[in-house]
Amino acid sequence: MRAVYEAARIHSGEHLSSEADLMVGFEATWRVSWATSLGDIVLEAGPAGGEARIGPVFEDNLSTWSGDHVSVAEDLVRGIFFCNRKVEIPAEGVDLLHVAPTALSVVGVEVPAEYDLAPLRFLDPP
Repeated sequence: MRAVYEAARIHSGEHLSSEADLMVGFEATWRVSWATSLGDIVLEAGPAGGEARIGPVFEDNLSTWSGDHVSVAEDLVRGIFFCNRKVEIPAEGVDLLHVAPTALSVVGVEVPAEYDLAPLRFLDPP
């Protein structure tokens, strides 16, 4: 483990109450299991009728991880914004939440009102 984050400090929105209070940021090459990501943590029967217990916590990775939502510490997973057009960069910087509304605006689709951020504003014509 590299870091622990308070969900309320890094996330917002109507579904925040459904998240865990704390989020672990793992070191590079470590992450939660497939079962954890998919909500499949299971209970196993206890010995001879005893109380159930949580199944295995650690497991070998037998698959390549590619393009999923890893749980690596944020300072190890920085993003870079590439665009072939000039855009107005908001004072708080470009956020991942700008991507969907900007993509929709480029193809002429109305951006839903419930989106958290507006599309980035282009400074030059297409």
